[in-house]
Amino acid sequence: MSGGLEVMEAVGVLILFAVISAKYRGSLRRGLECLSGIKTVRGGVYQGGLDDQTYEGIILETPFVVLIIALVSYYPIAVSMQNFPGYVGFVMWFFFPFLILLLRIRTFSDSSILEWTGIGYHPAYCFLLSIFAGGYSTGTGFSMLNFPGNPVGLAYSMIMVGLIAQAIPLFPDYINKMVPFEIRSKSGYKFMAILAVILFFTTWFIRIYLQYLFKI
Repeated sequence: MSGGLEVMEAVGVLILFAVISAKYRGSLRRGLECLSGIKTVRGGVYQGGLDDQTYEGIILETPFVVLIIALVSYYPIAVSMQNFPGYVGFVMWFFFPFLILLLRIRTFSDSSILEWTGIGYHPAYCFLLSIFAGGYSTGTGFSMLNFPGNPVGLAYSMIMVGLIAQAIPLFPDYINKMVPFEIRSKSGYKFMAILAVILFFTTWFIRIYLQYLFKI
């Protein structure tokens, strides 16, 4: 299958998923609420958008996003590029932050929202910051395992660096205790975005240093 057809196929699957999600998201949220016993929406608006969801509801829906990413990316990366480790790494970009969010769902809950800012530890925001901060390093490390010429130690080092960088934005409550201002505010969100940028470039420089150590 040509690259153009692969892209069209991926876009088609994404559009189909978006249509199905838009039509049945109310039923999905009711089902998740019934199974987990956790409130998924605010004000009973099950068919609403992101703002109508509770923070916990966003987390509970995230695995469906990860699943569609895994399905769409399998053929282009694992089959066409013949890079199964790279495929695993790409999926890990998204699965790892979801896993941390799920394990810390009590932290990333509506109860974290401050009354005077209307902002809490937003799981979607921290999820995206995590992907940006270390996802590239994580994916690169896994992809290196596909090529025998790359030192295994370098690959695993890159994976570790990437996962650490990804984990940091997922602990905003701990960061909140280290800074002299409130993270759950507009200025706090800006700080978290800057931190993610710093983490990204830090992983980039660490990669260069590791390549020097392993003489690549």
